[in-house]
Amino acid sequence: MPILGFRGFPKGQSVTLQATQDGVATLPLTAASWDATGSGLQGGPVTIKLDRTQAMAAPDSVRFSVELDKTTFGLPAGNSTAYDQGLHELIYLWDFGEDAPDAVVRKQWDAPQNIFDKWKTRSCAKGPWVSHVYRTPNTYTASVIVLNPRTGQSSTASATFQVGTLDAFYPAGNTICVNPIGDPDFGDAPLNAQHVNADALLNDDALWTDQRGGDPVRWLFKRGGSFTLGVSFDSSEPHDNAFGAYGSGEDPIITSPTDGTNGNRCFYVNARYVGLSGNKTPDLRIFGLNFQGNHDPTVEEQTIDATNKTSNALRSDKYLDIVIHKCRFAGFFYSAVSTYPRDLNEPHNVHLDDVVITDFGGQYPTIFGEHTHPQSSVSLTGTRIAQNPEAFSDPGIRAPSRIQSITQLHMRGCDIFHTDETQPCIKFQETPHADGMITNVHSNSFEGGLEVISLNRNATNSYTTTAGRDGGAINNAIFDGNVFVGNYRSMVFARLEGQGVTYRGNLCIMPATVRTGSGLEALFFVFNRGDEPTTQSAPIDIYNNTFVLLRTSEQNNALSPIDFSYNQQAEYLGNPDHDDVNFNNNIRHYPNLDSPVTPYAPLDRTPEVMWTPRNIGRKALGQTTVDPLNGAPQVPLDAYAPSFASPALGDAMTEPVSYFDMFLAQRPEPPSKGAWEAQ
Repeated sequence: MPILGFRGFPKGQSVTLQATQDGVATLPLTAASWDATGSGLQGGPVTIKLDRTQAMAAPDSVRFSVELDKTTFGLPAGNSTAYDQGLHELIYLWDFGEDAPDAVVRKQWDAPQNIFDKWKTRSCAKGPWVSHVYRTPNTYTASVIVLNPRTGQSSTASATFQVGTLDAFYPAGNTICVNPIGDPDFGDAPLNAQHVNADALLNDDALWTDQRGGDPVRWLFKRGGSFTLGVSFDSSEPHDNAFGAYGSGEDPIITSPTDGTNGNRCFYVNARYVGLSGNKTPDLRIFGLNFQGNHDPTVEEQTIDATNKTSNALRSDKYLDIVIHKCRFAGFFYSAVSTYPRDLNEPHNVHLDDVVITDFGGQYPTIFGEHTHPQSSVSLTGTRIAQNPEAFSDPGIRAPSRIQSITQLHMRGCDIFHTDETQPCIKFQETPHADGMITNVHSNSFEGGLEVISLNRNATNSYTTTAGRDGGAINNAIFDGNVFVGNYRSMVFARLEGQGVTYRGNLCIMPATVRTGSGLEALFFVFNRGDEPTTQSAPIDIYNNTFVLLRTSEQNNALSPIDFSYNQQAEYLGNPDHDDVNFNNNIRHYPNLDSPVTPYAPLDRTPEVMWTPRNIGRKALGQTTVDPLNGAPQVPLDAYAPSFASPALGDAMTEPVSYFDMFLAQRPEPPSKGAWEAQ
């Protein structure tokens, strides 16, 4: 898209522009607002809105959104009050303001592995609702630029705020440092902290019960030690607790009880927990801990007796502001992290940052229950949820993450993999209980799954039925610049059972694996849209993606995938009121089929360094080894960007079109098809 600059117009003066090409004239465009120097179009004033934790101390999660009420971007209204076109069509670019001298180190996540190196940068994000964990105390200035790529309008805003210290939030005596029994060295403990020797912290221990009814407490476990942790938060436990590490060396190992104490959980937050007398959301911070369970998914199936198995690291049935930072979870038979708040009185926020979850069991390794309070959120940033590649393909484990229904969701810089062949990698807004939910997913990689991702998969429920829809919610879901990799069982790249979806700039690859099911049937599965009322409809826009199928016809069950597989297809296609699924400017590349589909060849296979798939094969229940027949070739994936001879270059001639590629490189005019520009 060309951006024209004009000078000489006083601020506020309007000018009408009209372009003509090949004898075709555009409609007149009136540009009525120039900046103070008269040098370009402005979108009007925007404001950053911050949402903070109680402690506002590092490691601290800060949530960001943009107020657009006074802008002049001029986007047309849609058919639904829940679908906000500005969330989809405007580009939001964030800088979190971490510019200290050691920023090069602090700006990188450690947990993700199978993502682009550029996506491991912590200090920036994109999208209308984002979140960030600040690791160190300081005064920060975060900034955003909002762009309308169709008109060239832009607006900027910044916000300055303080991230404090936990030493200040927990005054003298409210920090308890725990060393293993026999270790008298508390030399690295914070000043005035209590010193305790213990190998376990359990519900009935005086060390725990003595804190009931008191002030906030910070528990710090000595690095290099091992501890058993099994505590509950009930009606009288203190609010705003933190659990972390102190000293040098390896992160402390935390195990849960296995004799039934605390349900074999490390933490359990009861719905009776009042925290801050029920009128605010209490904090729970967990950082720098290595949680180790006793489940081995490579030899133990989900049908075994789980009586003495570690069940959860954290289960919470109460609204909280949870920040889990720089932790590792391995070997939990059920969900490592499970949050199911039972009421909507206050916001419920969960943020996993730079976290590793592996060797997991199931009923979802992470699950986040519905919470429709307008400030509730789930954030996954720089987190790796990756199963052991030698684990069973066990349907009892299910998707690595199920996010039920949450008002705001942000996921970036994450690395997701699993071996369960009946579920997707992530279930986004699985059981929708509201319309208008924001789902902002960018700069991640997902590998495996029957569908690689899904949206509103459990779509028909009491909310959608009451709303008069046999299908999902009206979403504000943006999947922008991700890598989706199928495995031996994948049928589609995405299953979309809701409306209001923008899917752009993604690279989708099906490696040359031998299938175990029907093969890659379609790129997308769209469900139950035929009977939804026209007055509450929202588009599904799929554009500037690259779809690569590397299987042979034999490997893919003699199928050449169609773009969409519809439930209720005849009703959908026969209804002229539902023509709002847009599939534009995408690249299809299926070079190994008997009838190859390569309209945009040649594609440059190695413009960016990628990674080797984790799928080494299939280990069915009852088997003792992984069958490599179903594995992906163990060589790095290719990026498949248009080469300089590709017909995709400059061929994105119709809207919608993405004006930035996967790495936010601005595209030339006219832009190219697919997720990449020529490298």
